Amino acid sequence: MSEILKRHHIKLTYFTAIAALVAYVIQAYQAMNSLRPSLDEGVYLLKGYLLASGVFTPYQPYGVWMNKMPLSFLIPGWVEVLFGPGLITGRWYAFMLSILILPGIWLIARRFSGEKIATLILVLIAVNPIGIKFYAQAISQVLIAFLLVWSLFFLLGERRSVWQIVAGSFLAAIIVFTRENMLPVILFIVILMFWQHGKKAGWISLATISILLLIGHAIYFPEILTNWVKWIPQSITPFLDPWRIRNPDEKSYSESISLLSYIFIFMQGLRWHFFVSVGLGITGLLTSIQKLKQNSWKFKTVIVLSGLFVVLFLSHVWASLGNDYCKFCLPGYISFFSPIGYILLAILIPALSTSILRGWGWMISILFVVTTTLFGFATHQDFVRLPTYSKWLDGFFGFPVPWMRKGQLILGEVKFWQILANKYNLSFEQVRLEVLPVLIPTIMGFVVGIVWIVLVFILYRFLRNKKNVSMSFILLTSFLMVGILLSPTWIFGGGVFTYDCRNDVIDQIDQSGQQLADQIEPGAKIDWRVTSMSPVMLLYLENPKLLPAQINTTYSFVNGGETDFLLRYGLWNKEAANDWLSQADYFLATPPISPEVWLQLQAFGFQEIPPLSPALQCENERFEIQIFSKNDGTIDN
Repeated sequence: MSEILKRHHIKLTYFTAIAALVAYVIQAYQAMNSLRPSLDEGVYLLKGYLLASGVFTPYQPYGVWMNKMPLSFLIPGWVEVLFGPGLITGRWYAFMLSILILPGIWLIARRFSGEKIATLILVLIAVNPIGIKFYAQAISQVLIAFLLVWSLFFLLGERRSVWQIVAGSFLAAIIVFTRENMLPVILFIVILMFWQHGKKAGWISLATISILLLIGHAIYFPEILTNWVKWIPQSITPFLDPWRIRNPDEKSYSESISLLSYIFIFMQGLRWHFFVSVGLGITGLLTSIQKLKQNSWKFKTVIVLSGLFVVLFLSHVWASLGNDYCKFCLPGYISFFSPIGYILLAILIPALSTSILRGWGWMISILFVVTTTLFGFATHQDFVRLPTYSKWLDGFFGFPVPWMRKGQLILGEVKFWQILANKYNLSFEQVRLEVLPVLIPTIMGFVVGIVWIVLVFILYRFLRNKKNVSMSFILLTSFLMVGILLSPTWIFGGGVFTYDCRNDVIDQIDQSGQQLADQIEPGAKIDWRVTSMSPVMLLYLENPKLLPAQINTTYSFVNGGETDFLLRYGLWNKEAANDWLSQADYFLATPPISPEVWLQLQAFGFQEIPPLSPALQCENERFEIQIFSKNDGTIDN
């Protein structure tokens, strides 16, 4: 009988794993077709195609801005050259990589904890829509995650052969030559090889990584230093100043946000990546170190991967919130290394202890309420889109607040909004349109946290065998279980994503791209000032002549600076813009055109021709591209 049940459990486990994979594939395919292309996606595909097809070479003077390592552009570029340029090629490339991530994670998790835990990890990945959407775009996150998973597949385990160490180390070197922000990966991998497998394995790993990185850097030396000097303090490396190509005081693009926005971005990162952030933290708190130490190779793996995850998390928090370049990028940055979190979960779950954290109930409860309150705050952008939002708003707005007057408690005369308005000197409109949309979900998060703790406390009081389980364990594990159920909803990872559009995005972009190609002759010089749409549109033109610095639009624009020096490294300024406009055959921009630019267009003999209207139509957004052509209609080669 037990043998029959065991076989049924195995069948159910594999059925669940396949179901999770199918669910992921369906969601990934839908995301592939429904996300509008971002600036980054267009940059990787367009730069990659220009580099892979030989129009430019990496770090070529007066070429594209190599703000990322070469393979981040070349790998998608090679795919575009092989299968044809266009958004559809990039999306299928990302789709295939994202699908191949899952079997890698499953195999690693099974190696450590068996099929059931491995299948659970697949379920956690499949129920997080936002995580799937990040990997559905042809950006470097999906490429790095793919390389990282399969590098760890070869390197993690009790016994590793030489070829496995070489293969895993080779992929680790490729990771760094794709994105320099993943440099800690190779450091921790080498540490793990030395610590777990001995000197021979460590030296093989170190040699493999070093040789590959040295060869790659030698090919592009010294210009490749521009990718590294931005992370190194200038005060201690003045000799690297020739490769510091942009003065921080001259850059035109920066982001300045409020304290609440900092908190929102941080919590959005935790909320969208719940299982590898809060979930991993909870699992770590509930893990028995004694259980973990029973298997030395698992223990060493956990220590090294945990250190790597913490370093990557903190460094990317600093890169987003600690700088003024891309503060809202933190959730996307976490996608680079989230597979490490899932692997750690797989190792730690079997080592959970039900009796751990006994005596820490009050501290855990306080942290729990703070967390649910902040989660509530982080949902406010999705909360206001609910069909029932207006009812919640009216209810809180007119809620009667108990009020003391002459020693008597009065209920009904003073409304909640009046308390806020008088206390903080706010207008009626400010309370209704600015304060309450944020305050309501925050209060709800606080209330949910309190009620949750009360219910868990009552449950705990009625337990017969309290010696074997702590209240903290019940509280935290119940949060994780509810998190699995809520992950597909707006409360966690199922809310509105920045690039959500319609299910025909690829078809729309293809049609607009072909329309653009019909209007612009092969070999035409293009002045690209479109800021609302991805430069992926330029992939549909035949042999366009571009000012490569414009591919990154305002992100590569510099206020001031020496023009020739900037252009040499793929940046541009106002002088470069004016000079290129005088040479261009076509001017493409996001409407409306500023009066200053309009006067320049007239002075250089441009006239407007039919626009792309819409170039892309989403549910609530319409994207247009205004097109201007030289009056004489000739192409100057």
